[in-house]
Amino acid sequence: MKPSTHADRESNWNKHVAPDWSDREIGAIRKADIQQWVAEKYDSGTGPSTLETSLQNLRGALNHAVDSGLLKASPATGIRLPRATPRAQHILTVPQVEQLARTVDYLPAIVRFLAYTGLRFGEASALTVRDIDPVSHRITVNKAYSDVQGRLVLGETKNYETRTLRYPTALDADLGPLLTDRPGGELVFRSLELKPLRHSNYGRRSFRPAVKAIRHSDPEFPDLTLHDLRHTAASLAIASGATPPAVQRMLGHSSAAFTLRVYTGLFDDDLESVAVKMDARISSGLRADRTKNDPHSDCSE
Repeated sequence: MKPSTHADRESNWNKHVAPDWSDREIGAIRKADIQQWVAEKYDSGTGPSTLETSLQNLRGALNHAVDSGLLKASPATGIRLPRATPRAQHILTVPQVEQLARTVDYLPAIVRFLAYTGLRFGEASALTVRDIDPVSHRITVNKAYSDVQGRLVLGETKNYETRTLRYPTALDADLGPLLTDRPGGELVFRSLELKPLRHSNYGRRSFRPAVKAIRHSDPEFPDLTLHDLRHTAASLAIASGATPPAVQRMLGHSSAAFTLRVYTGLFDDDLESVAVKMDARISSGLRADRTKNDPHSDCSE
């Protein structure tokens, strides 16, 4: 388990699980007790994601009891969770990305970089000069920073996989000064103190103020977060004809099925475009077939 995941699980256990379950005898816990607990936690305002982690923690403890021979079966099997409502995805157009980059007071390059590559912020902040090849326009993503209880920890990517992707030439002007005449081991994107960029600090000090400033004069501008730049990159890729497996590899998702779930609305739009193109191709083929089999037919109809 990654340190950040371990810290999140431990915090969740201490706050949401231990107060209700640590003093209970495992043999006296019934499935109905756990289902009622889930319902009560949800009714009291616990979010679906937090509740899912809480159930995973409780289920893990009970599964361990089964593996140790202390229980014949886990009462946490088959517990139903409330359906999570997907968070709205705020997607920028290219002019909006450029407007945002012009507005941030520090490091506009990372705004464009995230919006045009789809890297997670922790992956981008961990990139070193040697990870980017300006000749082939290739990026090697093999590590990421994560915030573990206020401490930045450099570790593996979210899915423990290295991936290589090509970045657009539109980023050359931004990346050139950050790569030229610098040692290969130096971080590409750094704070004013020349330290690794923190997601929370950059978001609070530069990104969110820029978004608010734009929205003050243009209320239609999306009220987005840093993570929404990743959605913007996915949208641009899909609009450019990328398939679900291609978007999966670009974003470093665990599977193409997950990519489809997250961006099903964007792929629906893509399928609409495909249907229109197929309709035109079929109509063209039908006209050609009629002409071939009926020389006297009027092709202009």
